[in-house]
This record gives sequence, structure tokens and C-alpha cells, in this order.
Amino acid sequence: MTQMVSELRHEAVTAKKTKVTVTASPLSVAPWVSFAMTSDYVDKGGKQEGDKLKFDANAGDFELSFKLEDQSGQQLAFYPDVDDAIWVAVGDVCPTMPGNGNGAISSGSVSNQKLVVNNANAVAQTLAFALRFTGTASAGGFPPYVYDPLIVNGGGTNHV
Repeated sequence: MTQMVSELRHEAVTAKKTKVTVTASPLSVAPWVSFAMTSDYVDKGGKQEGDKLKFDANAGDFELSFKLEDQSGQQLAFYPDVDDAIWVAVGDVCPTMPGNGNGAISSGSVSNQKLVVNNANAVAQTLAFALRFTGTASAGGFPPYVYDPLIVNGGGTNHV
């Protein structure tokens, strides 16, 4: 018996999950807050190296879930719009305006302490991203309070 392609069942491919905890700590001078991150590649496919989130070639796309742990005393929260909460640019220089890294990062959801986006990981490239937070007004034009790590994508597609 021959089946048509439309009759074949395909398993839905879901993005691998990567959980990133961003910890904000107080500084006594501008920019008033320092940031650090730890990541858990729940479904494997990458690793963290310092302030770089690395994703393997041909590993497919990833759901990135950023959780804020605010120990800064500045009452930080992600900006309420995803496009304001994360700015992304191709390269290794912190973005200075909104962007999605030429489509590499797509919108998801945001709340005060959590941001979820999708990393396509389709092109081998480095992406600079800025996580942007509101908070208590401080000297020097803060907020926004900004953390600017990197994503290093291996690119390719998942052919599993």
C-alpha cells in the first residue's frame, strides 16, 4: 500500500529549551548594577562560556527563557514589550537600537521577571543582545539598565 506524503504523520519538532538565570547585583557607581548569568541547556545542544551562550551547529532552534533574579535594590523588571526587553544585532557590539538580529531571534513573551524568545540558530554567526530593564531612576540616565552578553550560533538545520 502506498501512502501519499500528505497522509504521512510527522512529529512536530519543538525547540530545545535553554534556561538562563540573570542575576543583578548592586554597584556603588554608575551603571549601578552588575549582571551575571548561568545557563542550563535542558535539551543539550550548546554550552555557556563566560558571557557567551553557544549553540551547536545543526542543533535546530532553541527557546531561550531568561529569568531575572534582582539583588540590586533597583527594583528591576524587564521592559513590558518584548521588542523593548531584548535588542539584538549581528556582530559582537552591543545593539544601540531595537532589532532581532536579521530574524535570528523571534518574539515570545515577557513579564516583570521572565523573558522568553526563540533563537533560530539557522546561520553560523555571533549575535550581540541587550537585555533591557526598567527600575529605580538613578544618576546618569538610568533606566534602562542593560546587560549585553553574546549568542554564538553554529547554524545549520536539524535533520533528525
